[in-house]
Formats: sequence, C-alpha cells, structure tokens
Amino acid sequence: MQMKLQGHTNLASRLQSRLPAGTNLTTASAGFRNLGQFVAAVNVCHNLGIPFAELKTRMVERHMSLGQVIQDARPTAIHSTTIASQAESDADLEIRSTTATSSTTTATGTRKHGGH
Repeated sequence: MQMKLQGHTNLASRLQSRLPAGTNLTTASAGFRNLGQFVAAVNVCHNLGIPFAELKTRMVERHMSLGQVIQDARPTAIHSTTIASQAESDADLEIRSTTATSSTTTATGTRKHGGH
C-alpha cells in the first residue's frame, strides 16, 4: 500500500490532513486490506470524530467491518451500514480522481499517466 500512496501524492496529502499531526501514513495504513478500505476508514474517522487508533484496532485486529465499527463506536448513528457504504464509495472516487490528476505532460508534450 505504501507504493500506492506514494503514487497518489494528492491523496496522501489529503489523508495526512485528516489524521492526527505526526501520523505516519505507512504505519497508519498497515493492516488494512487495500487502499480503499484505508481511505474509507480515515474519512469515517474524520467525519464522525472516531479516533483513528480506535477504528484501526477494531477493523484490523478485531476484524470488524466499517459498518460494525460505526455502530459500535457511535450507536446513535442511525444508518451505520449506509454511512460505511457511502464512505467506501467516496474512497473509490477519491482514489480514482487522484489517479486521474497524477497525469503529467512529458517534454514532448504527450500525456503520461501515473500507474496504479
């Protein structure tokens, strides 16, 4: 996942701003199944005020789904499954949009697209 984050500098910067100051993205992303799951988790933490360390422990060590974590951490959240699904969809869009913006123009004027 570290390689994917390095290839998505805009996304990495955005994620870094949503985590506590001084958080190492490589360490923070360790244990998540994929980049989408990590991005969705960071977004939920940011949007619902769930501490990232708490959410990560529940997802990575206790193998809870994002919806289960939301329901457990915020029992008053009415539609935890819907919130989790939306966070996952938003994460996919965010990853795709930063991939599209990582295109560069070469010295010859042709477009070169960054890899995944």
